[in-house]
Amino acid sequence: MRNLFLGDLDSYKYNEVVDKISHDFQVEKSELDKMEFLIAYIEEANWEGTAYCLVRDRETGSLYEIHGGHCSCNGFEEQWIPQIISKEYLLSKHWRYRDNQEMKQFVVELFN
Repeated sequence: MRNLFLGDLDSYKYNEVVDKISHDFQVEKSELDKMEFLIAYIEEANWEGTAYCLVRDRETGSLYEIHGGHCSCNGFEEQWIPQIISKEYLLSKHWRYRDNQEMKQFVVELFN
């Protein structure tokens, strides 16, 4: 399994990422076990945070992305809302994270 963990997750092992996402997004681990984490990024500083996950459904192979953000009042709770995404979109100039060289390179290698 190939994956890319960035930001606060860059030294995490796969199971630690699942635990962190489950805790921070308040989503059951049994729900996350249905997904394969390809990219997971969380950056939290100064009472604010941002998160991004690219996951693949283990059964169907469908790709989903999840975005999260928070301020000092709240965390990532109730933001685990997988949105289907295509390989073509991820490789296009329209993908939100195309300027992040690590993510862009990972996605290119993932599909080639």
